[in-house]
Amino acid sequence: MVYKRYIKRNGKLCGPYYYESYRNKEGNVVSRYLPDYKPEKKSERKFKKVLRKKNLVLIFSIIIGVLLLLVIGNLNYSVQTIGKAVEDIEVSEITVSSADIKIAEQIADEEIVSNVDVRKRVNV
Repeated sequence: MVYKRYIKRNGKLCGPYYYESYRNKEGNVVSRYLPDYKPEKKSERKFKKVLRKKNLVLIFSIIIGVLLLLVIGNLNYSVQTIGKAVEDIEVSEITVSSADIKIAEQIADEEIVSNVDVRKRVNV
């Protein structure tokens, strides 16, 4: 821990002198003079506090934004469709005549080819 100490010389107050107190190996509290110690200015401390507050506001706004995106994304789904995707499918039978099957087989075998020129019918 660092603390200040002022000394009176000839009736004048001199200082501040900065000292550090710590415990040595035997457990006794010892003070040591810090000749090069320069404390932080109050404006620097206030600036750091403002930065911490801005960082907290930024982090909280990001968290709230992500939560809002999740909530809005989940509102797109209605409760009725959840879990019923397979149950709602209705199978309808398709009736195909034998003539349709023959025509399809001829098209697949390339026996039926259209001779209609598409460019003549469409005005380009």
